[in-house]
Amino acid sequence: MLFHQSSSIRKSSHRLIRLSLSGSLIAGGAIGAIAIHEIAFTNPNWPQANRALAQSNSGWEDVVSQVSPAVVSIETDISSGSGAIISSEGLVLTNAHVVKDVKEVTVILKDKTRLTAKVIAWGGTRKDGKDIDLALLQIQGQHNLPTIRLGSIGSVRVGQEVIAIGSPDFFPDTVTKGIVSHLDSARGIIQADAQINPGNSGGPLLNSQGELIGINTSKPEVSGISLAISVDRVQYFLAHQELYPPERAQVRCLGSQSPQQIIPNGAAVNGRLSSNDNTLSSNKSFCNLYTFTAKADHWIAITMASVEFHPSLLLLNPNGRQLTLGSGNANDDRINQEIPQDGTYTIIAISDQPGKSGDYSLLVEDFALRKTGTLNPNESFRDFSFTTGKAGQSIRIAVKSNQESTLNLSLVGPNGQLISKGAGELVTKLPDAGLYVVRVSASNPQKQDQFEITIREQ
Repeated sequence: MLFHQSSSIRKSSHRLIRLSLSGSLIAGGAIGAIAIHEIAFTNPNWPQANRALAQSNSGWEDVVSQVSPAVVSIETDISSGSGAIISSEGLVLTNAHVVKDVKEVTVILKDKTRLTAKVIAWGGTRKDGKDIDLALLQIQGQHNLPTIRLGSIGSVRVGQEVIAIGSPDFFPDTVTKGIVSHLDSARGIIQADAQINPGNSGGPLLNSQGELIGINTSKPEVSGISLAISVDRVQYFLAHQELYPPERAQVRCLGSQSPQQIIPNGAAVNGRLSSNDNTLSSNKSFCNLYTFTAKADHWIAITMASVEFHPSLLLLNPNGRQLTLGSGNANDDRINQEIPQDGTYTIIAISDQPGKSGDYSLLVEDFALRKTGTLNPNESFRDFSFTTGKAGQSIRIAVKSNQESTLNLSLVGPNGQLISKGAGELVTKLPDAGLYVVRVSASNPQKQDQFEITIREQ
């Protein structure tokens, strides 16, 4: 049996490692009273887990092979640089100076695929004068891109080995190796001797586990020294990204129609946009308003679909400010967003073609956890943990492979008992309050498998 130990899982018998997996910006989440983390066990009674930890310290060649598909080239009319994909839906980190004065860029993947991305957050100019040379891009219409994990806050140490990877002059997999020589905590800067080549700006600085611990930013006029923005500053920027939007007019849906409340995880709502509805302030397109309540650290997935017009979505925070916009194709638009605070959020459902009317459907899903991960060859599982403060809560756990292979799930309770197991999905009631462990395991551990895991209330 996968989890054969019957003894209790005690806090003293394991070490929680804060890993921000590629589908999220900040690790953790909650289902009501449930908090969720990825977990890596050091208990000697879990030999498989210990072997998985050892495998994570494999050679730099493996790190480059694993990470390089998520390192991209960025091209504008006036500049170029590198970037790191941090979510499978196409969020890309880069430097603010790489995308200065532009709203749309071209992102070039390792296989030379060219994709359009919008600049959705920019730290180059702050009203308080504390500029951050970071920007966040959103690639349009992508949902299964390779990703890089974010390292933990406070994890960087002077003397540790690192590599800088980028795409100078659009040559992928340009890698330099060095050590961290100095940390400037006040400025959020890592000084290293890994050479930063022209075009590497915006690319990731990585530790030996392939985690992003910095964004390469510049090379001072001192031989053998390079600078990167630390993961501590990166995490802060991502958590407060709505503070740094490029200047843009606030879009509003104007008219006499009041917002309609929509219940997350309920049935899709059917609607219609026509001349009788509200209109968008920017271009007079027809629009409808919906509201829903959500908790901080949850993930919201919104899908608007229509065969009669091009649908478009905007999400406003509880203060009425634009939080994010959708990305999709001609017949549907999607938003996947981590919720920054408790409150009531507003969806603007739009016909993207002024004067165009038609029917549509709108679906809102609320996930306590929504992350992407990778099972590398000979790495047979990944574990996640969550805690709940109450017994009897029903949850649904699902895992989906990007390679369409079968992945297995096992759920272990606070007393070490196997609660449930199955392929692809578990729907179960939690019998006790306490710590639970979910294991994602591969049927064929000989090949790499990217997956998405979700947990939500039933």
